[in-house]
Amino acid sequence: MNNNIELYQVRTHNLKNISVSIPKNQITAIYGRSGAGKSSLAFSTLHQLCVDEFEAMENGFIDNEDYKLDGYTGIIPSIAINQTNKNNNPRSTLYSFLNMAQIISAIKQDNLLPYTLLKLNKPQNECKHCSGLGEVAEIADADLIDEQKTLEENPFKIWQKGYLSELYYKLMIAFCETESIPISTPYHLLSKMDKNKLLYARSKEKFIVRFKHNGKYKQRRIYYQGVMLCADSKLSSNSMTDFTQMRICPHCLGSRIDQEVYRHQKLANINFVDFLRLPISELKNKLQHQTGFSYLCRVLDGICEMGLGYLNLSRAIPSLSGGELQKLKFSRILNSEISGVLIVIDEISSQLSDESYPIIWHKLKQLSEKNTVVLVEHNRYFIEKADHQIHIGRFAGSQGGYLCEKEDICASHNPIEHRKAKDFFKFTGINKHNLHNQSVNIPKKSITVFTGVSGSGKSSLAKWIEANQKAIYITQKNSHFSSRSVLASTLKVNKIIAEYFAKQTGSHEDEFLLHKNAGCKVCQGIGVIKYERGFDKDLYLNCHQCNGNLFDEKNPIIHQKVDGLSILDFYQTEISELLSLLPKSLKNFAQILATATELGLGHLALARKTQTLSGGEIRRLKLCEHLARQKETKKILIIDEPAAGLDSETADRVVAFIRKQADLFSTVILIEHRSEVIHYADYEVRLGPSAGIEGGNIILQRFL
Repeated sequence: MNNNIELYQVRTHNLKNISVSIPKNQITAIYGRSGAGKSSLAFSTLHQLCVDEFEAMENGFIDNEDYKLDGYTGIIPSIAINQTNKNNNPRSTLYSFLNMAQIISAIKQDNLLPYTLLKLNKPQNECKHCSGLGEVAEIADADLIDEQKTLEENPFKIWQKGYLSELYYKLMIAFCETESIPISTPYHLLSKMDKNKLLYARSKEKFIVRFKHNGKYKQRRIYYQGVMLCADSKLSSNSMTDFTQMRICPHCLGSRIDQEVYRHQKLANINFVDFLRLPISELKNKLQHQTGFSYLCRVLDGICEMGLGYLNLSRAIPSLSGGELQKLKFSRILNSEISGVLIVIDEISSQLSDESYPIIWHKLKQLSEKNTVVLVEHNRYFIEKADHQIHIGRFAGSQGGYLCEKEDICASHNPIEHRKAKDFFKFTGINKHNLHNQSVNIPKKSITVFTGVSGSGKSSLAKWIEANQKAIYITQKNSHFSSRSVLASTLKVNKIIAEYFAKQTGSHEDEFLLHKNAGCKVCQGIGVIKYERGFDKDLYLNCHQCNGNLFDEKNPIIHQKVDGLSILDFYQTEISELLSLLPKSLKNFAQILATATELGLGHLALARKTQTLSGGEIRRLKLCEHLARQKETKKILIIDEPAAGLDSETADRVVAFIRKQADLFSTVILIEHRSEVIHYADYEVRLGPSAGIEGGNIILQRFL
């Protein structure tokens, strides 16, 4: 019997012909600097090879160009638990994800709900008011109105731009003249009666309005309809997204189910609506002394041990962070009695407080008794406790990919001079999720860090500030990039490159754009081809023509060199190396690449598909656009876990750069728990004391 998984001469991505041995029924930690090749070994090679091997038994082997190696032995089925959340289905909830209908129906009790009522997404069972989504959109008049402006200056934002905006503005002025509403008075000084007319009235007669549209004058006879009535009628249109906010459905209270249908339905003396709405930690306490509910309690207890007890069963899966979904999957595997499987886990330590480490480690050890566990980790606690360690290094990109000796990769902890600002943003009346009537002071021109356990309210506070202030919020939710998206297009430098080559060669810029003439003619510059397989999962394989390299190699123009570089060199050279090769004329372009390098993205090439990036890399990619700016902005910059997925040394360097650029913003707010990030903050706001209903309080505000 083969007691190890053996991989021979692995050359995937930047890996340098390495051979590794993974002992079965043990825990192996793969560690190293960010971008050195850990994920290339763990996910792109080991996990994907195992998946393909067993998929091939059913459907035949598919040529996979994503990994390269000479051979392998000891392959077993594999599960990957990473930190991405690509679920966009708003009807997918913890209840459906955990298969609660099946778990509940297996309970041996007489008074259980009928199985048809346990399937919550059936049209006859869902709330008719929110269509089973648990929340409804509403318009806030404060978001629609600039109260400092006069009516003459047009304070109503939905009539300030867009299709027929001039028509509605002139209609409003005509209505004001008829109703004797003063148009030169700021909106906030108008009488309550005049405000109500402007917001909710309908005129009894039509007005003749002459307006300009697409450069031509037109005329219409039209009734006046108040701003709020007009906004409500457009509620579902894209033009209203800036003025709408979601709130819990007042009819189902967020449970998503029809109150009338479930009015008398109970589970273990708990009203079924409450069963769906209660925090899982509270639900577990109510069920644990009930007979027949032991398995259900075990499932709920596993979720609580992951620090997710603040969630409830009606919570939408798309609303979870990548880390939350990862821990939910992990808890599900722990309760599955699975055996003989390879389980590859990406940074299980992220978003965990130190006191949770021993609990998680105990669970991992239990899992490894019947399974093989591979951790991709930066956390020393988990690396040192693992049965076996593999160090991939020594540096990122082309300088990485080697098997290296053991090394402690640490932050520099260089001393910094903390700022003691005297001018503050003062926020009061904060109400969002578990935050109720809270107040907080945030120092201006400083770096503030929000700390506290998962679910304590850090993100809710950040979202409230974003909604009520001019702010840029770099969240932990992945952006949904198209299959065509590569780093060059995401960083918005593809056109800069095309214009540069067009100017230097005299060719049209279309000749240097992937989605125009430069891209491979078979895959249209995407690099992969989609094969639809009916009811089976679609396949995406590297394009056989360009071998995933995106460009039309037969096109002579793409091989033309300017200052020693072709457009292929621009796209296929690592960003940090490309930066050193650029001509001085591309100063703005160089600034963007320099920022990307400082943010730990220098090992990537501009041809890299954005969909293949980790959540942390995508977050820093979004951040790059804002930190590369030259001019100051009055906006607040909020960054959710800027060091996600980074080793301590790289995290230290990235946050030092954020601090260096902080004066470009009115203030910078970080949401973090890692010590190497907190080290660079000037001020701390701690939320807690615990999670969910036991959190949501601002318990500490202090200069560091």
